[in-house]
Amino acid sequence: MASSKTKNSTKATPSTSGKPTDATSPPKVFTAPEHRATKEDIQKWQGWCKLPSEPSIFNTMLRKLEVKGVRVTDVHDLDSLTEQLDPIFGLLFLFPYRQLDDDEDEEEASETSSKLWFANQTTENACATIGLVNMLCNIPGIDRSDFINTMMDYTESFAPPLRGFILSSWPLLRNLHNSYCTKADMLLADSCMKRDFTKASNQRKARANLPSTTSSTSTSATTTQSARKRKAMVLEEEEHDDDDDDDNEPGEYHFMGYVPFAGHVWRLDGLDASPHDLGPYPQDNEDKAEKEEEKEEQQNDDEGTPDDPGRAWVAVARANIRRYMATASPDDAFNLTRLGPDPLLTKTRALRANVRALRRVEARLDALEPEWRGQEGVSAGAVPELGASEEELAVEREEEDEEYEEEIEELDVEGLVGLRERLGREQREWRDGVKEAKREWEEDERRAEERRFDFGPFIRGFLRRVAERGRLREIVEDL
Repeated sequence: MASSKTKNSTKATPSTSGKPTDATSPPKVFTAPEHRATKEDIQKWQGWCKLPSEPSIFNTMLRKLEVKGVRVTDVHDLDSLTEQLDPIFGLLFLFPYRQLDDDEDEEEASETSSKLWFANQTTENACATIGLVNMLCNIPGIDRSDFINTMMDYTESFAPPLRGFILSSWPLLRNLHNSYCTKADMLLADSCMKRDFTKASNQRKARANLPSTTSSTSTSATTTQSARKRKAMVLEEEEHDDDDDDDNEPGEYHFMGYVPFAGHVWRLDGLDASPHDLGPYPQDNEDKAEKEEEKEEQQNDDEGTPDDPGRAWVAVARANIRRYMATASPDDAFNLTRLGPDPLLTKTRALRANVRALRRVEARLDALEPEWRGQEGVSAGAVPELGASEEELAVEREEEDEEYEEEIEELDVEGLVGLRERLGREQREWRDGVKEAKREWEEDERRAEERRFDFGPFIRGFLRRVAERGRLREIVEDL
């Protein structure tokens, strides 16, 4: 729990410090020095920082975990979810934490829910990463990476609380999560933990010092009644302190996920004892046998192709999300992100299939008419910079290559030349698509890097310079 709802996307520039200038000289450019948590700081720190609901951060985490085939994007309109053309594998929801009335009673784990891989959140501020891992472990057909597969195998027989403890204690995962935080984030997390510990400790001491309300034979009724009153006053004071905290501090924000599994929609909240079944969703079973056959073939596929769960399940998840939003106060904010197919993987595979088809066409033309001449500018060569090296082209994928197989065998020379030209036009589109998808990943890296910048030194330095010029009091009074 306790995740941030803000996003940082502005980057400061290096600083040049100097003495104040007089009124006649032009002002010098003043910026703050970089002040980020070092790699050593992150590795030594045992806490978890708050993460914002920022797709670029989640995408860079997926890349560093070597998860393939999945990309996280923002959802700006709940109504458009069921109109998405691309598959939706899961939803990650950030909201001000609260329980719905009908969720207060813990749901018993069913036989189906026990087949879901699920871990509890056992440490503060880890809900973003725990929620993301819970979802990745229940999306069929993706390449989850060696790290996640090893973790799933290792914890297969563990209960959710122990799985959560293992995840929270795993240095690789904790360091990856904290790589997006600043020193200010670390200090804030430590400060909040110290405050909560002090408050709980004081309450335990107050309770321990309460006199017993059970009177002995020598205790008068008046003394017993007085002790009960003092105990009631202490408990009332604790409740009053909790109310004051709620009034003066923003509510804690929390991540949880939604995924389809075994014909039902499941809410994966690390603070729940087990996955929560939201009910069934309509399914199209027309090609069920074919999908099962494809699924078996994909088990030996290194890259993996995520199964398309359809969009009917999203309506069930959306209804539950709206129930949480209906209980919101005017100051509450929400963020929703979706896990879907990675366009880079899809377009790279299409480019490889295109090059392989072009090679088959040219080989067929050479066999039919060795002197054939086709349009210039069409290439059947490898494109390693776009993920189509000779090694990658050598890995054939039947479902992608069979599209042109029969057509190539049936066409004559003129038809093959026309097909070659068409494949050349398509290849230019796929090349542009791969380049665009790579730019999106580079933009994610840039945004995630900016998230690590700490603006605290800049703000302190700026206010210090304003104070040195005697303008700070005037500005504060104007506010």
